[in-house]
Amino acid sequence: MAVLTQSVKRQFYLLVILWVAYFFLSRLALGLPHWKAVSTINYINYDLFYIIFILSLFIFRKEKHYPYIFFNLAVVSFFFLLGFLVMFIGKDYTIGDDRLMYIAWFYRRILISSLVLVMCVFLPTTYIFRQVKPVFRYLITLAIVTPIVVFHFKQYFLDWTLTQVDQNQYDILSSAISLNSLGISFLAVYGFLYLFHGRAVPKYINPLIIGWLFFLFVDINDNYFLFHQKDLPAISQWFLLFNLIFFCYILMRKLLYMHSSFGIFYDDLLVSKVKLGIKVIQKKGWTERLIMLLKVYFKPLYKKIFFVFLMTISFVYFVLFFPYSYTKMNLIILFLIFCLLIIYLNALVGKRIRSRFMLPTVENSKKGKGNINNGEKMLNINKTKEGG
Repeated sequence: MAVLTQSVKRQFYLLVILWVAYFFLSRLALGLPHWKAVSTINYINYDLFYIIFILSLFIFRKEKHYPYIFFNLAVVSFFFLLGFLVMFIGKDYTIGDDRLMYIAWFYRRILISSLVLVMCVFLPTTYIFRQVKPVFRYLITLAIVTPIVVFHFKQYFLDWTLTQVDQNQYDILSSAISLNSLGISFLAVYGFLYLFHGRAVPKYINPLIIGWLFFLFVDINDNYFLFHQKDLPAISQWFLLFNLIFFCYILMRKLLYMHSSFGIFYDDLLVSKVKLGIKVIQKKGWTERLIMLLKVYFKPLYKKIFFVFLMTISFVYFVLFFPYSYTKMNLIILFLIFCLLIIYLNALVGKRIRSRFMLPTVENSKKGKGNINNGEKMLNINKTKEGG
């Protein structure tokens, strides 16, 4: 368990102060005229976006190897948070009129969709061009994202009056679905690179990507229902709530970890192993231990067959006999993501296990494997007691 250093305590106190100030001002602002069809859970989600924004900035200032991933998350969270201000815009409300409300809604949605795609593209770009300066990585990312954004939204950049047409809202929603789908594709590119190349990244980045993957799929489902002129049920905010809580948990763990002595040492070791010419066997995490337990439990063939049969029957029954709804679609998304993650983690863990058998021994040296003279020195730190 990480020890709370003075630096962590200061940042925790600052987080509490900033959140209390935000909470007080935001609840005070609700005394002004604003949209009434907003539930309490919406306000809680805005609170969580604010916490994610602050935590991401704290980590960005401290993270040495992949800081701009957290900077991107902070920027995206900030523009989601601005949705709170949009509630006060419109006729008979605090700010402006309906024309300004449409402008704010349109361009905020366009900006969020564009920034989400930037965040997704920047990840594999950083993984591939890790030794390139951040400014060039952003230029590469923008070179990919800009033509896509212009293709989808160029008419709204050229003529703002189009934002006043109700029907164009559905064009924005359709474009958001397309951009989110592209974002998922770029996350998949990162996943394949990470699986086949095996170059380590600092801890807690991959869990964030898993959370972001779920976020994108659910957002596609939200936009799909809105596109078909169906109101989102209240449970949609609950799916978002649990997703945001997951982000907050991972970011808090990351903040504690990166201030620990072991976290600083281990991340430096993982990221700089290429420069040092040392191959590091990554420390077993809870996901690897879980996959190993599942491998042992499902080793008998009859257990595998029974499990696959049971899951298939349950899934088919759920799809065919449960009424079509927003909740049903999100549960199907959760199930499919879970299955894909199990398959992916199984392949990833299998590859790591095979690499551990490449340790330098007399036998392996004769076969040309694990030989120190072949340019790779092996360092196994699995027995280190600290860290998670």
